[in-house]
This record gives sequence, structure tokens and C-alpha cells, in this order.
Amino acid sequence: MPSEMYLSGFSETLDWRPVEFVDIPPVRVCCLCNVITTVTYLLECSHTLCALCYEGVLRGARRCLIDGHHFEEDYVEKLTLRQRQLEMHNVRCINAKDGCDVIGTVEKVKRHFLNDCTFHAVTCEGCKSRVLRRDIVRHYTEEQCQRRCSAEAGCFQDDLPEVERKTYISVGKMRQKLSEIKDQINEHGQVLNGLREYMERVEANVGNIASNLHEQVSAHDQVYGNVINTGKALELSVEDIRRNIAAVKEDICNFSSNFVETKDGTAANAQEGNRRLQCIEDEVGDVARKLTLLEVGQVNLGNIRDELNPLLEHSKKMVEFMNGEEREIKSVAKVISDVSQKVKCLEEGMSNLHRVCLYGSTETVCSIQGFAEFLKEGEGARRFSDVFVFCGYSAQLCAKIEKYDDEMYFCLYLYLCRGPKDSLLKWPFTIPHTLILVHPTDETKNVEESTTDFNTPLQSKNNIFHRPTTDQNTGYGSRKLCKMKDMEVRGFVLKDSFCVGIKVCSKS
Repeated sequence: MPSEMYLSGFSETLDWRPVEFVDIPPVRVCCLCNVITTVTYLLECSHTLCALCYEGVLRGARRCLIDGHHFEEDYVEKLTLRQRQLEMHNVRCINAKDGCDVIGTVEKVKRHFLNDCTFHAVTCEGCKSRVLRRDIVRHYTEEQCQRRCSAEAGCFQDDLPEVERKTYISVGKMRQKLSEIKDQINEHGQVLNGLREYMERVEANVGNIASNLHEQVSAHDQVYGNVINTGKALELSVEDIRRNIAAVKEDICNFSSNFVETKDGTAANAQEGNRRLQCIEDEVGDVARKLTLLEVGQVNLGNIRDELNPLLEHSKKMVEFMNGEEREIKSVAKVISDVSQKVKCLEEGMSNLHRVCLYGSTETVCSIQGFAEFLKEGEGARRFSDVFVFCGYSAQLCAKIEKYDDEMYFCLYLYLCRGPKDSLLKWPFTIPHTLILVHPTDETKNVEESTTDFNTPLQSKNNIFHRPTTDQNTGYGSRKLCKMKDMEVRGFVLKDSFCVGIKVCSKS
């Protein structure tokens, strides 16, 4: 099939101009006249004809003019080609034979041919040769016209040989390509220079990074040594506290021994008290007998008064004895109370110090960025903190937006995560804790909610505080900490970020 074809019925600009399609199917082109029309007829022998050629064949012997095969009109297939289908195929510019290499759809090539193409050819009036319009001035100024055929010598020719024409076109294209290659080489040279400078900077940066890494390694070694020394110091502090507790316990034992002795002394004092009471009882008996004799007139009132004086004396001594016993008992009770309080304080201090050494912080605050995007996502939006260690347990905090009664609320949940020390910890997790929406500048404005009950049906059903068997358990925490619309008004948002936290709390 020839490469040059003709359009008919598709474009006022390109119709009946020789065009070259790159990928047009053969069934769209008439095999006799090479015209592409809106309707073609496919014969039984697979050759196609345009409507005009087909009508001419029908008036004749009804044989294909290509291979001579006879055909029946009923078996001829009519094919329709629409403008939209034609636009699916690419065509070369009409000036392709003059050097233009633009390829595109019919519509694109039409616009290019009318507005942008620089390969339109004209005929030189001097030598009658075909010259690109853009080169006509150079054709005259460089005396190419006179060299080919001088008008004064009478050597005009109607047309240059096809080989000369193509050679001229090729030279023009090569000159243009060489100019483009030169420009590209210059650009590549600039790129290479920039790349060389960049590599020099990279080499310098790598050297600086290596130096910094060396310094950081040295610093880390020093910090590691400080950490080890600090750990040893903590161990010594714990040991000192334990020794102090042992000393207090020894004091308590000594005090117990003294108390036993005091108890023995108290028993002796009790015997003395009984003796004194017996004396008082005897004196009271004597006074009672004297009163009986007074009634019958056998003794006078003076004798009775003399008998009362010993009774009063014994009573005073008894009162003094009892007061002394009371003061001694109160002193013993106060000493026991003071010692017990000191032991309790020491035990709590050692417990806290040991927990910090072994399990890490009992309070954590996390900053979460991107509040504006978080608010924009609306109901169901979540933001997780990094995994941290809380009293030995690996955990995460999750901020979430939830809707209650047509109002969006800020909610905060604690997620227990699988950690490297899970086998050393006590399960289920039962540490009373407080979840905090942290105010960035005034901690008195923090919003807090504590969890101290770990036996609710929801917790048991979902195994929230049991040892994690996956990356993280189901979250549990505080709902309705703050209305989302109040987060910025109340000052919880600073530089598009907000803070949340958790701390250990005492059971109420």
C-alpha cells in the first residue's frame, strides 16, 4: 500500500492533499485510488473500495480489479469511518517530504500545518528549484542559486533532480540537528560542572558527618559510662535505704525488749498499786467502823477526823502513782507510733526508688502535631503517640474524636502494647493511673480522669489489661474530656499541636 493517501470528507484543510498515515488500517483505504472516505466497501477477497470505485466495479463485471475474483453484492460489507475514529490514528505533516517530522492526529497536524510549520516550500525564481521558504534569503545570499544554474548563462531548469532535492533537504536537517547537538553539549557541560561541584560539596559533607559521628560516638561512650555510674549510684542508694530499714527494725527489736522489761516493771507497779488500794480499802473499813460507833455514841467526831487523814494521804499517793503510769504508757505509745511512721516512709522511698530504677518513669507527656488536620477529619479521627514505657509496661496514648448528643468531643485512651519485658511483669495490669489533657502553659487547667477499678465487665470481656497477644490491646480511657470546639478557646492547642499524658495515681 502506498504511503501517501488522500482524505475526503474530513477536513477542509487536508482534504485532497497527499498525507502519510503512520498506523491507519488497510480496510480504511481504497485499494484503487488511495482515498480515505467516510464509507468503504470490504469485498470477499479482503480488498476495500471507496464508494465511487465500488459503484464503477458494480457497473462492470463485478470482479475485484486487484486479483480478478468475482464477488456477490450481498456478501460485501459496508464500513463507516467517523471523525472520532479517524482522530485515533496518527498522520505525518503534509510537509514531511520537505523535512518536517511532526506526527499527530488529523486535527493536531492541521493546526500545526496552518500555524506552526516552518517547512513550507517555494520555487526559486532564479533557478526554479524548490527551496524552503525560511531558507530563501540564504539561498540567494550564499549564491547557491547561481552555482546551481546561472540565469545569465541560460541554464535554467524546470526542476532539480530528485536526488539533489533530497540531498539539500538532508543537509538542512543535518545543519539544524548539529546546532541542536551543540546546544545540548553546552547544556551537558554546564550540568557536569554543577555535578562536579555538587560531588565536591558531598565529599566535604561526608567528611564533616564522619567527624561528627566520631565525636558523637565518643560522647555516647561517655554518656554510657555516666549511665552505668548513675545506675551503680542508684543501687548503692537502694542498699543504703535497706540498711537503714534494717537498723530501724533492729531499733524496734531493742525497743520491744525494753518494752518487755517495762511490761515486767509495769507488772511490779501493778502489784504496788494493788497493795496501795488494799491499804486504802482497809482505811475505808476503819472509817466505816468509826462512823458506826459514832452513831451509837461510842466515839466522837474528832477521832473520825484523825482516821480520815491516813485515808487522804493514801489516796493522794495512789493518784500520783496512777498519773505516772499513764504518762509512761503514753510515752511508749508515742515512740511506737513514731518508729512505725519512719519505717513506712523508708519502705515507700525504697519502693519508689527501686521502681524508677527497674521500670522507668511513672509519668509521661506526649506532644501530637497537626491539630488542624485532626479537627478537619472529624468524627472517628485518631492520633497515636509513640510507644513509651510506663512503670515497665509498653503503652501508647490515642487521641480520638467521638460524637455524643450531636457534639464532637476529645477522648483519650490507653493502649497496652506488646513489650520486651512482658514476661517479667505482673498481669493483668492493675496500676491506678490518670489520663491527662495537658494545658501547655498552666497545669492547673489540665483535664484529668483516673482509672482505679480494673474489674469492670467491659475490661474483662475485651481483656483490656491482660498481657497483649497482638501488637496492642483494645484501648480504655476517658471520653468527653473536652469539646473539640473548646480545645483552642481553652488554650490546649499551641502551634498546631496538643499534649496528652499519663501518671500514676493513688487509689481513692
